[in-house]
Amino acid sequence: MNALFQSARDTLGTELFRLGDSPVTLATVLGILTVLVVTVWLSRLKNFTLRDSSYRIRASVGVSYGSDMAMVKSTLQAVSEEISARWAVPGHEPQVILAEVGTSAVVWEVAIWMSDPWRFTPALSDLHEAVSFALKRAGIVVAFPQVDVHLDAPVVAAVERLGSPEAA
Repeated sequence: MNALFQSARDTLGTELFRLGDSPVTLATVLGILTVLVVTVWLSRLKNFTLRDSSYRIRASVGVSYGSDMAMVKSTLQAVSEEISARWAVPGHEPQVILAEVGTSAVVWEVAIWMSDPWRFTPALSDLHEAVSFALKRAGIVVAFPQVDVHLDAPVVAAVERLGSPEAA
């Protein structure tokens, strides 16, 4: 493997899929194939259907920190299997991962495969609806951003003076 490809692999997070005279095919961890023309390394073409027409769609959802994470995962797995069966692609299993422990939520990602990338929008809508309805039925709270504001004593005093009858 030459140094140029190694550098591209480190920055793109890709796996060498096919290396010949031209073009070089790389597969990303997201399942996207990138074709690099050897003579022009900076020109990249993403081909979502190079090997087959399978396409992965993802829905992220943040739940509150107080949620039962085992219940969240099992609920999302059931949803992913239900929706995946509707948009089935043999050999591609749905995936549920804990993607992030964020500032206001624990973020989960549900990923399913579909066979027709041109039906992306209705499939993604189905996935989002199913996730939303399933979490609501299970009593799992979808988190929303929350920020605590702390005011220094002089600021509190000034605000209180603004609200007093003498300030009017």
